[in-house]
Amino acid sequence: MPPSPATPNSRRLKAIPAGLIALLALIALAGAAYLTYASLRHVAPPGCGAGNGCSDVLTSIWSRWLNLPVSLLAGITYAAILAMLPIVAGAASPARQRAAWMALLLLAGAIVTAAGWFISVQALIIRAWCIYCLAEHAVGLTLAGLIFWQAHLRRAPAGPLTRPAAATATLLGALGVGIVAAGQILAPSSSPSAQPIPVASADPIDTASDRLTLLSGRLALDPQAEPALGPADAPRRLALMLDYACPHCRRTHAALAEVIRTSATPFAVILLPVPMNHRCNPHAPESMPQRFENSCQLARLALAVFHADRSQFADYDRWLFEPDQPRPLQAAHDEAQRRIGKQALSAALADPWVEQTLRRNIDAFSQSGADRVPVTLAPGYEPIIGAIDSPSDIQALLSPSMEERGTSQSPLPRLRGSPPK
Repeated sequence: MPPSPATPNSRRLKAIPAGLIALLALIALAGAAYLTYASLRHVAPPGCGAGNGCSDVLTSIWSRWLNLPVSLLAGITYAAILAMLPIVAGAASPARQRAAWMALLLLAGAIVTAAGWFISVQALIIRAWCIYCLAEHAVGLTLAGLIFWQAHLRRAPAGPLTRPAAATATLLGALGVGIVAAGQILAPSSSPSAQPIPVASADPIDTASDRLTLLSGRLALDPQAEPALGPADAPRRLALMLDYACPHCRRTHAALAEVIRTSATPFAVILLPVPMNHRCNPHAPESMPQRFENSCQLARLALAVFHADRSQFADYDRWLFEPDQPRPLQAAHDEAQRRIGKQALSAALADPWVEQTLRRNIDAFSQSGADRVPVTLAPGYEPIIGAIDSPSDIQALLSPSMEERGTSQSPLPRLRGSPPK
């Protein structure tokens, strides 16, 4: 039979997905470009403020590969798809058509595998969701589905692709993402949320003094009288503002504890609980995720344990940070009571020292210019806002002098300074 009038319509139907592929690739490329810009410039996308799940994802170590934003790799993928479309839609030779379709299938396989990996990371490891990332994955999966469908229409004998060739290309794309995932696990990048840089005007390093002076002299800490990790008389000292409900604080706390355990030079980290809950901290955002609901009480319990029995503080502090989610308030109260006794806990919570120390920490947080925790205060540096989970970065903060660090050759060149307001 001669071709029916429906044949041109059938061709137009096949052309519609090709146009959608280009449109979706452009949308995905724009999204990836914006996320890359936000990551490199340390700009929080709208709705990704302090304590937001989006912030947790975009400032985690899983947002990078070899210290490059993974959104940059996604952008390269979508740009490559756009580069292949003119070839498969034009009058190229069969060999070029085949090569272009193989490349598209490889890229589609990478998109699907990357979506599966990064969604799993958000659900199982970070336990927080980034709406921008999920939207990007949704566009990417739709794009990949259209590519697979169009490739199916072009398999032999009607087109340049065979089933084994299509499967091989797709698996190679998945393997590429597997290499990225393995790199993130075996050689994790530094968190992009930390922003340290040495500056000449920062607090001088004074190893002769028993006190740690920070924030241009506005905060003076006596290591012997403050909750701390490591020996109080250590020659090197840092201070860490933290919230026991904050996942970035948990990572920084664990990294500092590991460096303290393995470092040849003793150093101490003074812990300054700063709840990110507006009920006790007027400088915290008014709207925060549910996990910060008990931040004020958890901070008071930690300070009370230290005030009542300093020998119990380090273990209690570690216990508070052990799970991925904040300890329930009743469990934290019961554990504090088990460690120091019911009467001692009640007396410590009623002691003005706990509230005075909490207020001092909150005031120091305001003076630091930070909008979130953790905040690391190190002599010779401006306040360092965000997680620091690289041992080499921590060791750099402990350099004994600005001359050894070199302000023109910062040991942390990939990060940016956050001067106080």
